[in-house]
Amino acid sequence: MSHTEQPHESVAAEVRAQLARRRISGRRAALTMGWTEHYMSRRLTGKTPLDVNDLAAIAAVLNVPISTFIAPLDSGYAPSRKGADSVSVNSP
Repeated sequence: MSHTEQPHESVAAEVRAQLARRRISGRRAALTMGWTEHYMSRRLTGKTPLDVNDLAAIAAVLNVPISTFIAPLDSGYAPSRKGADSVSVNSP
């Protein structure tokens, strides 16, 4: 994940990768789950973050644990510093 990529974008990228590994299109996955293509597309592109219910449904279709989609965050997520300079933190 790049240093400017947000966590939900990284999760969406991993979902796309998992679908691609199984040669399942976003359209096919959406239809399998009863979702519209638009709903799925917004989530796969990161325009709308995937929520835990979305991840559970996709994990069931792919037969993988939900943690599969979140694991990449543990190996390199560095939150954007955008706006960090305007935040003050007081130590106890």
